[in-house]
Amino acid sequence: MENDVFVDTNVLIYLLDGNNEIVPFIENKILHVSFVTEMELLSKNYITKIEIKNIQLLLDCCILYDFTNQIKKIAVLLMRNNRLKLADAIIASTANYYNIPLITADARFQNIEGCTIIKL
Repeated sequence: MENDVFVDTNVLIYLLDGNNEIVPFIENKILHVSFVTEMELLSKNYITKIEIKNIQLLLDCCILYDFTNQIKKIAVLLMRNNRLKLADAIIASTANYYNIPLITADARFQNIEGCTIIKL
Protein backbone atom coordinates (compact mmCIF):
# COMPACT_ATOMS: atom_id res chain seq x y z
CA MET A 1 0.00 0.00 0.00
CA GLU A 2 3.01 2.30 -0.31
CA ASN A 3 1.57 3.76 -3.51
CA ASP A 4 -1.79 4.49 -1.90
CA VAL A 5 -2.85 7.96 -0.74
CA PHE A 6 -6.16 9.13 0.66
CA VAL A 7 -6.96 12.44 -0.97
CA ASP A 8 -8.68 15.33 0.81
CA THR A 9 -11.21 17.32 -1.17
CA ASN A 10 -9.00 20.41 -1.38
CA VAL A 11 -6.31 18.47 -3.25
CA LEU A 12 -8.76 17.45 -5.97
CA ILE A 13 -10.16 20.98 -6.16
CA TYR A 14 -6.64 22.32 -6.77
CA LEU A 15 -6.05 19.65 -9.40
CA LEU A 16 -9.35 20.38 -11.17
CA ASP A 17 -8.48 24.09 -11.11
CA GLY A 18 -5.28 23.32 -13.03
CA ASN A 19 -2.77 23.54 -10.17
CA ASN A 20 0.04 21.35 -11.49
CA GLU A 21 2.00 21.61 -8.23
CA ILE A 22 -0.29 18.84 -6.96
CA VAL A 23 0.80 16.33 -9.60
CA PRO A 24 4.08 15.15 -7.96
CA PHE A 25 2.17 14.28 -4.78
CA ILE A 26 -0.35 12.03 -6.56
CA GLU A 27 1.51 10.90 -9.67
CA ASN A 28 1.75 7.10 -9.93
CA LYS A 29 -0.35 6.75 -6.79
CA ILE A 30 -3.55 4.85 -6.13
CA LEU A 31 -6.02 7.54 -5.07
CA HIS A 32 -8.61 6.87 -2.39
CA VAL A 33 -11.46 9.27 -1.57
CA SER A 34 -14.39 9.47 0.78
CA PHE A 35 -17.99 9.79 -0.37
CA VAL A 36 -17.79 13.20 1.34
CA THR A 37 -15.26 14.36 -1.24
CA GLU A 38 -17.51 13.17 -4.04
CA MET A 39 -20.42 15.10 -2.53
CA GLU A 40 -18.38 18.25 -1.91
CA LEU A 41 -17.05 18.31 -5.47
CA LEU A 42 -20.42 17.69 -7.10
CA SER A 43 -22.38 20.13 -4.90
CA LYS A 44 -20.48 23.23 -5.98
CA ASN A 45 -22.77 26.19 -6.69
CA TYR A 46 -23.32 26.96 -10.38
CA ILE A 47 -21.46 23.85 -11.52
CA THR A 48 -21.42 23.34 -15.28
CA LYS A 49 -22.00 20.11 -17.18
CA ILE A 50 -18.35 20.13 -18.26
CA GLU A 51 -17.21 20.49 -14.64
CA ILE A 52 -19.45 17.60 -13.60
CA LYS A 53 -17.97 15.46 -16.38
CA ASN A 54 -14.40 16.34 -15.35
CA ILE A 55 -15.16 15.57 -11.71
CA GLN A 56 -16.71 12.23 -12.64
CA LEU A 57 -13.70 11.35 -14.81
CA LEU A 58 -11.37 12.15 -11.92
CA LEU A 59 -13.47 10.23 -9.38
CA ASP A 60 -13.56 7.24 -11.74
CA CYS A 61 -9.78 7.03 -11.26
CA CYS A 62 -10.20 6.81 -7.48
CA ILE A 63 -11.27 4.16 -5.02
CA LEU A 64 -14.39 5.51 -3.31
CA TYR A 65 -15.30 4.71 0.31
CA ASP A 66 -18.76 4.88 1.83
CA PHE A 67 -19.67 5.48 5.46
CA THR A 68 -19.53 2.57 7.93
CA ASN A 69 -20.20 2.19 11.65
CA GLN A 70 -16.47 1.82 12.33
CA ILE A 71 -15.69 5.05 10.46
CA LYS A 72 -18.53 6.78 12.32
CA LYS A 73 -17.04 5.83 15.71
CA ILE A 74 -13.60 7.14 14.73
CA ALA A 75 -15.13 10.34 13.28
CA VAL A 76 -16.95 11.07 16.53
CA LEU A 77 -13.69 10.73 18.47
CA LEU A 78 -11.83 12.92 15.98
CA MET A 79 -14.51 15.61 16.21
CA ARG A 80 -14.40 15.49 19.99
CA ASN A 81 -10.61 15.45 20.35
CA ASN A 82 -9.51 17.61 17.40
CA ARG A 83 -12.39 20.04 16.90
CA LEU A 84 -12.87 18.93 13.31
CA LYS A 85 -15.94 19.68 11.24
CA LEU A 86 -18.08 16.70 10.28
CA ALA A 87 -16.83 16.42 6.68
CA ASP A 88 -13.18 16.66 7.73
CA ALA A 89 -13.72 14.11 10.51
CA ILE A 90 -15.27 11.63 8.09
CA ILE A 91 -12.42 12.03 5.59
CA ALA A 92 -9.74 11.70 8.29
CA SER A 93 -11.46 8.78 10.01
CA THR A 94 -11.78 6.90 6.72
CA ALA A 95 -8.07 7.36 5.98
CA ASN A 96 -7.32 6.36 9.58
CA TYR A 97 -9.52 3.25 9.49
CA TYR A 98 -7.97 1.96 6.26
CA ASN A 99 -4.47 3.05 7.38
CA ILE A 100 -3.82 5.10 4.23
CA PRO A 101 -1.79 8.35 4.40
CA LEU A 102 -3.98 11.43 3.96
CA ILE A 103 -2.76 14.12 1.58
CA THR A 104 -4.20 17.56 2.32
CA ALA A 105 -3.56 21.28 2.24
CA ASP A 106 -5.63 21.73 5.41
CA ALA A 107 -3.56 22.53 8.51
CA ARG A 108 -6.34 21.28 10.81
CA PHE A 109 -5.35 17.69 10.01
CA GLN A 110 -1.76 18.15 11.17
CA ASN A 111 -2.02 16.79 14.73
CA ILE A 112 -4.51 13.96 14.36
CA GLU A 113 -3.28 10.99 16.33
CA GLY A 114 -3.17 7.72 14.41
CA CYS A 115 -3.43 9.36 11.01
CA THR A 116 -0.43 9.79 8.70
CA ILE A 117 -0.66 13.21 7.07
CA ILE A 118 1.08 14.38 3.90
CA LYS A 119 0.83 18.17 4.00
CA LEU A 120 0.93 20.17 0.78
